[in-house]
Formats: sequence, C-alpha cells, structure tokens
Amino acid sequence: MDAKVLESEMAYFNEHRKELLAKAEGKFVLIKGDKEYGFYDDDEQAYKAGVELFGLQPFLIKEVAVKDQIHEIPALDLGLIHASL
Repeated sequence: MDAKVLESEMAYFNEHRKELLAKAEGKFVLIKGDKEYGFYDDDEQAYKAGVELFGLQPFLIKEVAVKDQIHEIPALDLGLIHASL
C-alpha cells in the first residue's frame, strides 16, 4: 500500500488530537478522509465498523492517546516475515 493513502486521515488525527482526547481518550477512533466515524473500545470493533462502512477502501483506526505507541517487530524490520525455512 502506498504510504500516502492514509495521509489525510493522519493529518486529520494530528490536527484534532486535543479534541479527540477530550472526547474519548483511550478509545479507538475510525477516520476516513477528514471525518470521524465513531469511537470504539478496541481496534477489532473499529475495524468491523470500518469494513461495514467502507468495504475494501482504506480507513484509519487510531488509538486516541497523548503520545503514539511505537510497536517494534524485529522479524518484520529484518525482513524475516517472508523468509524461507
């Protein structure tokens, strides 16, 4: 997937982070374009709602938090996900 596909959604999230925090800190927000489509208790619920609303079109699910969490996946970083054994 092209890195620019979710650019407008990330821009919306970053521009509205304070408002989103006031509404639903700790929840997961579903964003498409420049609009929120709800807050959910977990990313799975947000994903299901996104698929129902948008089908195969890209959409953003983001945890509403003061700081973004960075998840490191060494196997992915080292290219071992597709390694042949």
